[in-house]
Amino acid sequence: MPNVSCRFKALMNFVAKNEDYFSKQALLGFDIYQQQGRDEILNNPTIKKAWEDTKQALAEYLEIKDQAIINFIYCFLNGLISSRMFECDTFSYTEQSELLANMLTTYLQTQKNH
Repeated sequence: MPNVSCRFKALMNFVAKNEDYFSKQALLGFDIYQQQGRDEILNNPTIKKAWEDTKQALAEYLEIKDQAIINFIYCFLNGLISSRMFECDTFSYTEQSELLANMLTTYLQTQKNH
């Protein structure tokens, strides 16, 4: 499972290097949500496809088929980006990357052994 750990750390490095872009995308999404409302967002095929494509890209890059894990990583990344927008350096990409990479590796190893 070390490959998953390396791929996840590379992903986190990419997010860290492009933090401004991802922060602006999140803020744009929040603004659309505020303007359109929950029902409009959930029923918007373009937004739904963008979310699905993003999660599919995560699954393919990380080589993880378990959708629950991909959803967790997707929520984790969005939460980390949002937290850093308002608390800046309180959350380290490197520290969080190490922590979640270790957790993922351990979890996937235990699943493989079952």
